[in-house]
Amino acid sequence: MKKKTIALLTAILLLFSAPLAIRAENYTAQQLRTANALNHLKLFLGTGTSYELDEKLTRTQGIVLLVRLLGEEKEAMNGTYKTPFTDVPQWAEPYIGYAYTNKITNGISETEFGEGQTMTDFMFITLVLRALGFQDSGTNPRYVWNNPYEFAKRAGLINYTKEDKTFLRCDAITVFWNALSRENCKLGFALVDKGVFTEDQLLQAIEIHQYGRILSVDAPPAAETTTAAPSTTARPNGGLEEHPPVVTTPPATSSKPETSKPVDTTPVPTPGQMTYEAYQALDGTAQQRFFESFSNPADFFTWLNKAKAEYEAANPSVEIGGNGNIDIGELLGGQ
Repeated sequence: MKKKTIALLTAILLLFSAPLAIRAENYTAQQLRTANALNHLKLFLGTGTSYELDEKLTRTQGIVLLVRLLGEEKEAMNGTYKTPFTDVPQWAEPYIGYAYTNKITNGISETEFGEGQTMTDFMFITLVLRALGFQDSGTNPRYVWNNPYEFAKRAGLINYTKEDKTFLRCDAITVFWNALSRENCKLGFALVDKGVFTEDQLLQAIEIHQYGRILSVDAPPAAETTTAAPSTTARPNGGLEEHPPVVTTPPATSSKPETSKPVDTTPVPTPGQMTYEAYQALDGTAQQRFFESFSNPADFFTWLNKAKAEYEAANPSVEIGGNGNIDIGELLGGQ
């Protein structure tokens, strides 16, 4: 991908990253938008009839999500991955086999995966952390498998440090989105490079996550609308995650209202006052407020590209023999 495209995508993802996991008996409007965004990327397809965001997540569903998160569904389906578990349905064997072979899951015993059991929050978080390359075993474990909260919070997946006993599918897909977009969306770019989805689809998913539908750059956000009923075709044997449903927005009384937050009254700098370096130093909330100070997204990206170009012109990189650049931090660190 071109550097300018990567920079643009990174800026958008920093602005539109998902709120961290929410304690809820029901799902919020934001969680529905997150589900729709992941559905647009074919990473979260529901159960054949709906997203069932206010239901518990099963261990099998969690593994299916993780294999998709890694962009390895085709690899899993085309491979010959096996497990020692006797309770895995045939249709799920490729997914669970891939996760077992790649040390993402160990099952609940040497012969049982726990196929129909509920996946707790620490189980799912630990599996996501393993999928991202953070290990809970070996010579340098980063966290404990049944208490990953502190580390997961530092990694940007959650915002709490104790077990969430009401962990639902809506909470799982929030963690899922956070994993996809963490560290300037390295995983999102990797999935684009793998051909799991395109740059345009990623940008569209970000807009869906933020506004609830795909927007042109100069169109104002609009409320989500009810659509046609979804397909009911599902995998054999009652399998999961088959066809993307066309989801309807629930009535206002059926979803949990958004948590109210104190209003930040700090004056927002104007584009003329803000520099690219100062913008990058802002936290996510302040960046969002600055973004919203523009009359439309196109004006913001015009400012961002200009400010970035001015910053790069004033802070040129160091050339090494004409073959590339050196990182100043590495130079000062003696690397």
